[in-house]
Amino acid sequence: KIYNWLITLFYFYLTYRGVLLIFLECDENKYKNIIFQYGFENKHKYLSIWVSFLQTMYFVIVSFSDIVDSLPTLFRCPRWSHYCFTIRHYLLTSLVLPLTLYIFAVFWTFFLYDREAIYPELFDRFIPPWLNHAMHSLPVPIVIVHLIICPNHNPSRKSALVGLTLLFVVYGVIFWQSVMRGNWVYLLFNHLNPSQRMLLLSVSYPLNIFFLILSRWLNSLAKGFKLKYSSKEEKAK
Repeated sequence: KIYNWLITLFYFYLTYRGVLLIFLECDENKYKNIIFQYGFENKHKYLSIWVSFLQTMYFVIVSFSDIVDSLPTLFRCPRWSHYCFTIRHYLLTSLVLPLTLYIFAVFWTFFLYDREAIYPELFDRFIPPWLNHAMHSLPVPIVIVHLIICPNHNPSRKSALVGLTLLFVVYGVIFWQSVMRGNWVYLLFNHLNPSQRMLLLSVSYPLNIFFLILSRWLNSLAKGFKLKYSSKEEKAK
């Protein structure tokens, strides 16, 4: 529970720093640069921003359910407790972990291949390096450690697939609307030819399905280890 609360506070601080950077620490000279104009114009369309919001929402729900579970029986609300546990069990392996792994894999693959195409070096002058890692690196160990500590029940394959597909459809519509206005959401697409763009877009969804399957397997593995450890403790008693 303490781990979950600390992570929730971390995500609150991350959100605060992000808002501060975008809206309050604005340097006019900085935004005269085409890279920053392009990037911040599309900030609400970046999938990493969506996933960061989803991670924050998830850990808020987890912390709230922990608080509800810690209340004396007289003050507990079974309905609220049931809703919280149902939502958190669904979100973790259906959306949070698959998308966290996807963002990590895609961002760092292209970062190592051609940094200027996805996160120009110019950003380092204005955006703290820790903020970049907090968005694209740290969530992976954070979520996996949480999974090991608190393995959840895997939702049905159908419901997990529906949730992930629905999110990608909504994001795809927003992405395509920008393309129709002549605005690629990511600088990366300006560095690719049409066939490369098509290849990248066509593998995005299947790659997320792979991470969905991987997330469910990791959760089952963590749950199995926890049950095995609990049974050993009971035998020792």
